[in-house]
This record gives sequence, structure tokens and C-alpha cells, in this order.
Amino acid sequence: MIIKKQKIKDVFLLEAECHKDDRGLFRRHYCERELGENGINFTVKQGNISENAMKYTIRGFHYQRITSQE
Repeated sequence: MIIKKQKIKDVFLLEAECHKDDRGLFRRHYCERELGENGINFTVKQGNISENAMKYTIRGFHYQRITSQE
């Protein structure tokens, strides 16, 4: 994320950094950690956007049956 402080107090411009490969684009438009490091606090953990260049492409498909604490 690119976080740009604006002239108005507590106003920031958030720009996504796009990661591109043969499958398409991926960008994170929200990250609690990065925003918190800049004094911006929300309760949402993270949000991502993925754009695929071709039909039937699967990206970022994750599954975990047992949590890491177990």
C-alpha cells in the first residue's frame, strides 16, 4: 500500500501497489498492519482484489483445516 498524508488533518490517500504476472493482477486495498503503522486504525483485517487475465484462472485459493494454534 502507498499511504499519502493529505493537507487535511487525519485524511490519507491510499493507493494500491499492483502485482502483475501472466495470470493477471493482484492488489491489496486494505491492510490493518500497514495502516496502523501510519496511525490509521480500523477493525477490518485486510482486503484484496484479484483480476485474472484469462477465464477459469484461480489465484490465492487457500484452505486450512487446522488452525496454527492447534
